[in-house]
Amino acid sequence: MPIKLAHTSRLQELPILEIGASLWDEERYAAFKACYGVMRAIDDIADQHKKNCEHLTAIERQKIIITMQNVFTNARQKNPVYGRALADYNIPGWIWTEWMQAMIYDLYHNKFATWEDFLAYSEGAAVIPGALFILLAVNGTECRLQLSSRKILALSRPLALFSYIVHILRDFRADVKNGFNYFVDDILQKYEIAPDCLSKAAGQPFLPVNLVACIDEYLRRADAYRRQAKQKLYLLPEGSVLFKSMTIVFILYEQLFFNINTHKNTLSKNKILLPGSYIAQLVRDNI
Repeated sequence: MPIKLAHTSRLQELPILEIGASLWDEERYAAFKACYGVMRAIDDIADQHKKNCEHLTAIERQKIIITMQNVFTNARQKNPVYGRALADYNIPGWIWTEWMQAMIYDLYHNKFATWEDFLAYSEGAAVIPGALFILLAVNGTECRLQLSSRKILALSRPLALFSYIVHILRDFRADVKNGFNYFVDDILQKYEIAPDCLSKAAGQPFLPVNLVACIDEYLRRADAYRRQAKQKLYLLPEGSVLFKSMTIVFILYEQLFFNINTHKNTLSKNKILLPGSYIAQLVRDNI
């Protein structure tokens, strides 16, 4: 296992998907880090411009898109592990096409008008990284699941949406302070939350009542995806690499979800983190 559970302080800092991938063999884990490193690099470029995207000119947007595309082009030359991963694990081109669409969306929008807009964006921003995780876990193993692209996306979707909503709630104070808003306009309007309410709330120790109600609705929506994700896990071959790693990812996000409690004001911090020792024990108990 590449990540030594004895190094518990490091576990707290790692993305949960990487903790799940740490159950894989060394070569597969290296492929994960290479592929997600490319995604991270492109996401960082998009984030640099997202909060001021309405001020970008068409020419500026095109230059940024070319810069993001160059990350793909140069990645094969700069990191041979990435190039081998694409071939060895048969990563299809649609993974990167869909991911890029979400990143390009960020250059035009810093908010979502409707829940449907959020879900459409999440297909590229959350479901696709989950699909890549599944492909890396399954391809080249004895698991031999016959998964079409449609089945891969269907397997990824509930866990990806559940984890993405948990991220939004967990990080909303830090995100708002950094100029990002992942709450949907029509839900904010439903609870009569003005645009400047989020930025004011992010700096206050206690949340206003209407924002608490809004977050509670997000928690209910997240819970629906949580239940769907749990059902999907039961469809996987127990003991397979995919089952073990997805179970770890699910359990860790579920624990974060259970730690978000608006009535106990657990969102008073910039970010809720699970203790490293707790993560290590959860991993030990479920592998």
